[in-house]
Amino acid sequence: RRFRLTIGVPVYHGERFLAQSLDALLAQDFGDFRLIISDNASTDSTPEIAEEYARLDPRVEVIHQPTNVGGAANFSLLVGLADTPYFKWASADDICAPTFVSRCIRELEEHPDAVLAYSRTLIIDDAGQPLLQYDDRLATLDPNPAARLVDYVRMRGLSNAAQGVIRTDALRRTSLIQPKVSSDLTLLAELLLHGGYV
Repeated sequence: RRFRLTIGVPVYHGERFLAQSLDALLAQDFGDFRLIISDNASTDSTPEIAEEYARLDPRVEVIHQPTNVGGAANFSLLVGLADTPYFKWASADDICAPTFVSRCIRELEEHPDAVLAYSRTLIIDDAGQPLLQYDDRLATLDPNPAARLVDYVRMRGLSNAAQGVIRTDALRRTSLIQPKVSSDLTLLAELLLHGGYV
């Protein structure tokens, strides 16, 4: 079956929050996706949790790295497995609202010059209690790539926008996540050279 979206979940020792994260992803009102979990040689119960979700939902696939490949490589290899027009990274300790995916895809379809759609972020504590409503303020559809990049440099803060829905072909034209500090911020800057953010 061909899906429209690949959700990639890189995880290492994620047993505490992984089930909550997967429950939120599988409860999306947009269901046309495959979800690939890449377990980075966890020694806690992460592999068992992931396999249980794969057993219960045919959209879920699990890859078990035989040795820890590092965080950057675990993020990036998931992009190589995507055979869909859209891609989303999902952290094993984040919870997405039920309309997150559908609203992001609708925005990308309405804005063909955009390469990434993201939402505001509610920062929560480990009990799920709200701490801070955070707005990444990165939305820009300026037709000039240099202007988009200047906007990004002026406005950037946290890298939460990288957890949005991204056009896979644009993502593949970047250097993805690299094993260096703030590589996710570099990725967001690279993506802006290929199109805008909504």
